[in-house]
Amino acid sequence: MHKSIYYFFVCEVVLVSILYLTIYLVGQQILRQLANNPQIQMAEDISYGLSNGKNYSTVLNTSNIDPNLSLSPFTLIYDINGNILSDNLSPSANLPSLPKGIFAYVQGKGEDRFTWQPSNNLRLAVVVTEYIGKNGGGFVLVGRSLREVENLESTIEIYVSAAWFISILLLFTFTKLYINNKKI
Repeated sequence: MHKSIYYFFVCEVVLVSILYLTIYLVGQQILRQLANNPQIQMAEDISYGLSNGKNYSTVLNTSNIDPNLSLSPFTLIYDINGNILSDNLSPSANLPSLPKGIFAYVQGKGEDRFTWQPSNNLRLAVVVTEYIGKNGGGFVLVGRSLREVENLESTIEIYVSAAWFISILLLFTFTKLYINNKKI
């Protein structure tokens, strides 16, 4: 009888662990997907403007944004070959070039959304869209730092871990009480 109760306890622990892992993963994915929201709208609006004859200066805000320091979205406009035509980055931003495969993918699909880690201390939520203008086409990249999203993910991880630990502790306590009451 002892073995079956312990087996049942282990099964409960596994199920509770899977439940809490699922809760964490759903929360983390919701936060990460929501991190794309302003970039999607901005990239689509800028691509639309460029496709309809607007020039770079009218579709970009004039801020000098450093994604290492700011949570504000930033924009880079590329030509069809992946060369930067215009951006609103500060000179200190110092982002590396995007892999050329991104542009090939976007040419086939129209858009790409991904997490880009250009340096050890910086992760970005990025959206790249394609535009086709009167003077040729290119790509619009809009990104922003994931710093606050990752802070929220850490908070969710702490809460879910604490709830998991309390649940396991309660399962253990109830199992122990059951064994003691049964006097096995």
